[in-house]
Amino acid sequence: MFTASPMALKKLRVGNAGASTHKLSPSAATMAHHVASGGDGSDRGAAFAAMFSASPGELAKMRAQSTTTTSGVSYANKGQETRTLAVPDFSAMFSSSPADLKKMASASKRATLGKETDRFEVTYLLVAANESAAREKVLEICLEQTVELPASLVPEGTWIREHVVGRLECLRHPQRGPHAHKSDAWHAVVSYHADTAGGELTQLVNVIFGNTSMKENVMVVDVDLPECVLRDYPGPRFGVAGLRRLLRVPEGPLVMTALKPMGLSSEELAEIAYGFAKGGIDIIKDDHGLADQPYAPFDERVRLCAAAVARANAETGRNVLYAPCLNAPAHLIISRAHTARQAGAGAVLMIPGITGLDALRELADDGSFNLPIIAHPALIGCMLGGGSTNRIAGFSHEVLLGILPRLAGADATVFPSFGGRFGFSVEECQAINAGCTRPMGNYPAILPSPGGGMTLERIAQMREVYGPDLLLLIGGSLYAHSENLVDGARHFMKLAGRKELYGPLEHAPHGYRSHHM
Repeated sequence: MFTASPMALKKLRVGNAGASTHKLSPSAATMAHHVASGGDGSDRGAAFAAMFSASPGELAKMRAQSTTTTSGVSYANKGQETRTLAVPDFSAMFSSSPADLKKMASASKRATLGKETDRFEVTYLLVAANESAAREKVLEICLEQTVELPASLVPEGTWIREHVVGRLECLRHPQRGPHAHKSDAWHAVVSYHADTAGGELTQLVNVIFGNTSMKENVMVVDVDLPECVLRDYPGPRFGVAGLRRLLRVPEGPLVMTALKPMGLSSEELAEIAYGFAKGGIDIIKDDHGLADQPYAPFDERVRLCAAAVARANAETGRNVLYAPCLNAPAHLIISRAHTARQAGAGAVLMIPGITGLDALRELADDGSFNLPIIAHPALIGCMLGGGSTNRIAGFSHEVLLGILPRLAGADATVFPSFGGRFGFSVEECQAINAGCTRPMGNYPAILPSPGGGMTLERIAQMREVYGPDLLLLIGGSLYAHSENLVDGARHFMKLAGRKELYGPLEHAPHGYRSHHM
């Protein structure tokens, strides 16, 4: 509290609103500390409120005045009557330095320093003529990603060099992939202490690549996060198993499409949503370009599309989900998410490359929201390495489109599949799939959602490459198949290998035989 900025104190005051029914006058003169005993819960709440309402200067005076082991607060209530309250023992707090106060504040969350073994590992792909040059380059990375100082200022044997600066754990030539066994290509495994991330996703990503992302011929190809790091983040709330339960589809590929194009009215988009839901598409998301444009304002579009999907569900007995896009300014993301939930949306689409990976984490961590989150890759491409030129820069597909969205709490991750209009290779797509499903503490696996100009004819090949747990995303090809959206959706379902093409409340046409029969 004493080290907080005026803005932070304002937030604390807002958060403490309602803690007491007393109206306080926060002058330092009326908050003299003395020895007192007794006092009920409302009195203690008022004392806390007095502290929250104090300015940084007043808090400094309060700290200077406190010399006792038990403290009280004198304050003026609404009628200007002076009251003295017994409060918890703040003597240690008042006598502490700002640094000590910071330690006290963080003690309940985690120790100031974790165990020496609490380290996460980042594997970098880099180019260097020989091992000596590679080791020199790795040392530069270790310093740049932590202290950002030359080695001479943090010499070996100092505490910061041993506990804060990154540490080279392994250096060798790549064993597989396009750079395998090249004499100038190196995989360097660097470990960082978990404390360098401070339990915050933003800083974790900063330590992983930060400034080094601007250096040539360096790429993050893997990240290995132990439990001591994973526990700081929510991870997926639903994952594969949770989404299947929610959709009531225990097996077979899940299918998703997008409402488009931008420029249609909310009523027109809702009618499309109804047709796709009636045909059994599991998830109907906004196209990522739908935001809050005048043709289909966010609140209106979400209300109408959610109602259209609910109407179709009532007729079919399915539980199709509508996922509106949360491509919004920072201060509106969470409120729009809750607006969507209240309107009947069953999931949301987020764009971490635009609105930020930590915005996704914040929503995933919100227990009052509790809906699946689908990550979209817009703008992520500029951070990707590999590709047709095997570029050594940015992040690998596995990390950027698999591991990081999963860490932030996405339940599915959309990406361009091989054979589409974006040029991803089969190997890169398989790597994304690995990032979605590989062991990662207690985190559940999430759904890979390949799309990006895919055609209905490629579905069989996609099922073979990705396996049974995937979320097929088909857009333009589905629109082009038939003007009858219900028939087109059922055709998509059939090609995907789904066993039931009609919902439990629907009457199948004469001669229809499900796969169960």
